[in-house]
Amino acid sequence: MNWNVERYPKIFPCTVPQAVKLAILLAIVTLGAGVFTLSLRAQSAGDPAAEFRRLAQELSAARLAGGAETAPPLEKALSYLDTVALAALNVPAEPNLDAANRALDALVSRNPPVGENYRLVKLGGSPRAYALAVNFGQGGPAAVRVYAGPPAHLALAARIDLSTGLFAAWRLDGQRLVALWNSDLVQQSSYESDGNGFHVAYCSKVDEDRPSQCLTMSRDAYQYQGGEWKRTESAEIPAPKPTAK
Repeated sequence: MNWNVERYPKIFPCTVPQAVKLAILLAIVTLGAGVFTLSLRAQSAGDPAAEFRRLAQELSAARLAGGAETAPPLEKALSYLDTVALAALNVPAEPNLDAANRALDALVSRNPPVGENYRLVKLGGSPRAYALAVNFGQGGPAAVRVYAGPPAHLALAARIDLSTGLFAAWRLDGQRLVALWNSDLVQQSSYESDGNGFHVAYCSKVDEDRPSQCLTMSRDAYQYQGGEWKRTESAEIPAPKPTAK
């Protein structure tokens, strides 16, 4: 499979149970650019977790360096994350996401992580669906994996592969993931979801002499109306105080 880096994500729909009525997925991914090439080493040659960390480091470094891109190393790393996530989800009782995310934190290959993180989150729907947000580090690729199915029998249901920084909202309609809204990551931004939709807070005006300093912060509220996400409110909020030197 040829792996083409695009500005916006690709959607790989898979069949999921009809009982999964609706789930809204909000994903934040790191900036990434360029392409990579890697030689693949057999996972059986050593510790699978150590092999994953090696791949994560090389995925990020190779993207930053530029080069011809091939899919197998990324697919291998994502498959390992699927194994870890599904082992945590397919248990008789309610999955312990805190414990699962501590295990995922242990897979980080850098100290400090510098944009590398793996986070398992609960989505809506009945039966419940889950998503794994994947960031392979500064400059590296990013992805979202969606797991759905009967309790204790979840499987990979859909995937989103991303190559650049954006914030996106998706809907899992029981058959596929549908992109509903997206925005480039903006300066000093944060994103928060609640029962009514989600909020985006960001720096809307910076100090031209000191670009790192924000003069005005804004907060936009979005709700799902008429089959799409619509901005329902926009207001200014206090800007953070400049860092003392």
